[in-house]
Amino acid sequence: MTDLPPLLLARDRALHGLTPNDLAKRVKAGSLVRVRHGVYTDGQVWKGLKPWEQYRLRVQAAAETFEKPTVFARHSAASVWGIPPSA
Repeated sequence: MTDLPPLLLARDRALHGLTPNDLAKRVKAGSLVRVRHGVYTDGQVWKGLKPWEQYRLRVQAAAETFEKPTVFARHSAASVWGIPPSA
């Protein structure tokens, strides 16, 4: 299973010395990609991921932003386990 790039959560931006404006500039420049509201990852690495790896990262981003523990099912659960979709 491919290791996924780390996620940068907007709520943790201050720990990285970033402002909301910094995040917006980096997204516009392509160095960051917005995976989901308030969740970003490295733009170059994102472009190199296969579609199912991007999906798995989106599922991980969702898990990071949900307030309560979440159970994933079907395609989302398969992606968490690293099972690529069938053709």
